[in-house]
Amino acid sequence: MMRVAITGSTGYLGSELSRILPTQGHEVIPVVRGDSQDPESIWNPQLGWIRPGALDNVDVVIHLAGENIGSRWTKERREALMTSRRDATKLLVNHLQALDSPPKVFISASAVGIYGDRGEELLTEDSDIGSGPLVDICQAWEASAELAASSMRVVKLRLAPIFGKDAEVLTRQALPVKMFVGGPVGSGAQWAPWVHLSDVVKVITEAMSDESFTGAYNVVAPDSVRNKDLVKAMGRVLGRPTLFPPTPKLPLRLAFGEMADWLIFASQRIQPMRLEERGYQWEQPLIEPALKESFEKS
Repeated sequence: MMRVAITGSTGYLGSELSRILPTQGHEVIPVVRGDSQDPESIWNPQLGWIRPGALDNVDVVIHLAGENIGSRWTKERREALMTSRRDATKLLVNHLQALDSPPKVFISASAVGIYGDRGEELLTEDSDIGSGPLVDICQAWEASAELAASSMRVVKLRLAPIFGKDAEVLTRQALPVKMFVGGPVGSGAQWAPWVHLSDVVKVITEAMSDESFTGAYNVVAPDSVRNKDLVKAMGRVLGRPTLFPPTPKLPLRLAFGEMADWLIFASQRIQPMRLEERGYQWEQPLIEPALKESFEKS
């Protein structure tokens, strides 16, 4: 049994971990807030005031907190995204390292956005990182997490968009299909990485206990699909046609700002090489069964 502290414990992934880990015998400790009147509390821009003792005597810290990256990007929004990942993670790591008994494992979220827009290139953990504002955020995020490596085992999870029941990203993508106006976005030829919630939870639970789990991992399903094929698969699962012409880029750029270029139109053909080398057994390796489970009514 491990004592596991989770930041971002009320988010989509954090909520599922908080549900699953106790069934495996672990104790989950949501990182709770203190207040500015307590002289021992430390200020973290994303977490607020961390109460003294909230992170004492834990075995694992799973760091998921960060500003929602899916809203419209402005200069101010980009700065908030960077602060909530780079600066907040750095402050959290400094706090953990100052403890009398720091945790043994620090598992930090990252994102496949670190590779940028790469067209048809097959990307693994050995590939160079890309360029662009989302790359800058992810790179700074991972660098802040890596500061913990001097005193604990660090695992950085380069997460693809997470599918599953009530997943926000999937709900947004599926809305046009459900409304009978489904079609590809942009050219539709861009590669669209994805991963199912059950596999993210499984990877994290394995990383908690296996000391050979260290460094960066692409947490993406092995079934690479293009945007147009993802939309068609949604149509088959939902019983809807997907015959609309491609959505032009301009309206989406007007709606979402430059975020559209890095999260909607970017092409990332990513292989989970390090997980495959470990012999990881996928819960949901194929897109259509994963979508069926995601859209299945509870």
